[in-house]
Amino acid sequence: MPIGVASEGQATTQSGRNVFYRVVGDASKEKTKVKGKTVQLYPLLVIPDKLKAHDYLEPLEAVVTSDRRAVFYDPLGTGFSDKLSAEQSKKLESDEQVALSFAVDELSELVTALKKTMKTDKFHLCGHAFGASVALAYADREKSKGSIASVSLADPPSQQPLDGIKTQKLSDPTNLCTKKATDLDREVFVKLVIDFMDEVDGIQSE
Repeated sequence: MPIGVASEGQATTQSGRNVFYRVVGDASKEKTKVKGKTVQLYPLLVIPDKLKAHDYLEPLEAVVTSDRRAVFYDPLGTGFSDKLSAEQSKKLESDEQVALSFAVDELSELVTALKKTMKTDKFHLCGHAFGASVALAYADREKSKGSIASVSLADPPSQQPLDGIKTQKLSDPTNLCTKKATDLDREVFVKLVIDFMDEVDGIQSE
């Protein structure tokens, strides 16, 4: 899978914990010409399911074929990010509202850091399952700032209307990194995400 340029880093939250992130793609390609006019493309930020590291969503690295960067991260307590206490992890597992509030605050701090590091003021979001709820809640919080280009919801627990931000619903991508998924499954899912972002960013799909 072509991923172009890749970089990794950590964003430090107000609590002093570090959130691991991975960026693939080339920023220099995010300005393109459409009918003689310059169009700005915006990166995709991928939000994983509850208490899951990002690696199972890596097929979305293929988004770089659309000349956009893609950003993945490990929520606190998963993957390469800092660990949480057993008590806090248990609380997040058992209380959905506490977990949602925690995840949205974490995402907000991550985006603040990414905007500076990546030199962008706007992101497309793609959240899977619980991550779709996080994407919606964060986008709703930020919509007056114009910093969210679009939201793709992959197997959301529920789909609430979100005024002012373009949103699409997608099928569950959980198996995209397993042998159960075919190359065609992966290609179709990624194409749906890319086509939607192209429409939002002002690029006509062929």
